[in-house]
Amino acid sequence: MRDPDELRVAFARLGRAAEPGTFVGHACADEIICARDEIGNYDLFVPVIDSAVYEPLSTRIGSVYLYSPRIYAVDVGSERRVGPYLRVSLGGERSDLLEAFLATFCACLPESLPLTDARALVRHLTEVLWLLQGDQAPTPSEIKGLWAELWLIHSASNPGALVAGWHSRARDKIDFSVGGMALEVKCHEGRERLHRLRLDQLELSPDTTYLVSVCVASSPTGYTILDLVGRIGYRLSDSDRALVARQVVSVVGADVGVASEFKFEVWPDLPPVAVPARVVPRPRVEDPQVVKDVEFVVDISNAARADGIALAALLD
Repeated sequence: MRDPDELRVAFARLGRAAEPGTFVGHACADEIICARDEIGNYDLFVPVIDSAVYEPLSTRIGSVYLYSPRIYAVDVGSERRVGPYLRVSLGGERSDLLEAFLATFCACLPESLPLTDARALVRHLTEVLWLLQGDQAPTPSEIKGLWAELWLIHSASNPGALVAGWHSRARDKIDFSVGGMALEVKCHEGRERLHRLRLDQLELSPDTTYLVSVCVASSPTGYTILDLVGRIGYRLSDSDRALVARQVVSVVGADVGVASEFKFEVWPDLPPVAVPARVVPRPRVEDPQVVKDVEFVVDISNAARADGIALAALLD
């Protein structure tokens, strides 16, 4: 996956273009150009093959515009670069969205450039960028939960299988469906395997449902959510990488910067384990027809020691 920090640094070096209709830019990896126009918009120019140029049209998603590929001229230093580009533009008045915008762009961008299918990138970006427009900040619990889910994907020998089975809707009872198994991922900051569960999650299918317990510690040398996205991204197809971006943005919204302040690492002597749902302690409900939506906090440390399964053994 491309590094959004490279693009952010490039934009920091640029002033506005001097004349209307012109762009002043900086060339980055893979011939992507970061540029600004005369009103200060943040423009990304992605090279495309000539046959990818099609009828001009623009799509607006909040403060972001997507312009279908055409011939552009961009001034890069003393050189004027002319060629077919897809232009993705963030309004200059929304500099607060720049970090999230660049992270989303890099996560959706195909590994191979120039683009041969510009429409696919436009489609992926359109699906994800809508999610940047919300203003609800994620809670620390949501950030830790997302971190643990990404860690599980990162730990798998076939991350694409987990991405394909990643559940995104809040009403879904579990986080992943993969290989005939249902996986519910729980994260606790500390050394206890202390997790909040819903009773219906454990009773979904007791023989094939597993609680994946991840214990983490805050650490200045740990990984952020974006770090994990980057480590996962190069192992995924373009469409799976875009799906991961959509999942991440659906949780953190425009607060990628805030989410990046959280750095975690797994305790070396307390690795993540999967515990069969059938052995997880739970409260007894006298009348399940009357008592519903039961939530409880449980320490599964003993169950993990007795019946825990290493992730490598479960997923491979």
